[in-house]
Amino acid sequence: MDENVFKEILYDGTLLVKKIVSKEITFVDFIEQYNNFYYYNALDGHEADDITKSLLVKFSGVISLHKEIQTTVADVLYLGNQVNSSKLQNSGRIDVDQAMQRIATISKSYNIDSLINEVKP
Repeated sequence: MDENVFKEILYDGTLLVKKIVSKEITFVDFIEQYNNFYYYNALDGHEADDITKSLLVKFSGVISLHKEIQTTVADVLYLGNQVNSSKLQNSGRIDVDQAMQRIATISKSYNIDSLINEVKP
């Protein structure tokens, strides 16, 4: 994959994370647009050729942000009807409020603005 195309993909996904943290978009819009970003773009490298593998290494900080959001938020998010929070916790799921808190914490720990600058087209 071309580096500029790869950077644009990472930029768009990372900017989307910033938009949900700053509440420029709704959470439902975020989930729909994020669309399992880490898996959808094969950022785990399972489909990577040698060139893409080098890009995965080069932009590993940005990719780590998305891996953490995918695995600790998107993969465990529950958007169904309201249920008892203890049932959610017991099943390993989180609700929207917990998801928002996690995304904000993750974004802060990765300094999302510097990551956006790193992949800015």
